[in-house]
Amino acid sequence: KDAQRLNEALARLGAISEQQRTALQGCVPPPTDSNRATALSACAAILDTAKSAKVVTAPLDRMRLLANYTKQLSDERKDFHASWFQEAQLVLLNLLLPLLTGLFGYIFGTQQASGARSST
Repeated sequence: KDAQRLNEALARLGAISEQQRTALQGCVPPPTDSNRATALSACAAILDTAKSAKVVTAPLDRMRLLANYTKQLSDERKDFHASWFQEAQLVLLNLLLPLLTGLFGYIFGTQQASGARSST
């Protein structure tokens, strides 16, 4: 059963072709005729090829890449929001605060001046 599951998993991952899958099925159960050594060595070669192709670890590598990508995307988003927040603070402190102070100074200064004129 394990050999059949391995054979199906390798086929699903694309590590082996349909022809290689058929050849591997010929090794389960191991043949008992005179071609046993040839069949088993062919199956071993197919498994070595699949192992060296690193297709078996592809889902794990893909998951690692996606996790790293997600982390980088999150970090970039945080940096983007932090930079916009800093720029907004800079604009508010350096531009709007002096304008607001000048406007209030003008309003209250004219009110005091008009109040001083009306009392005299």
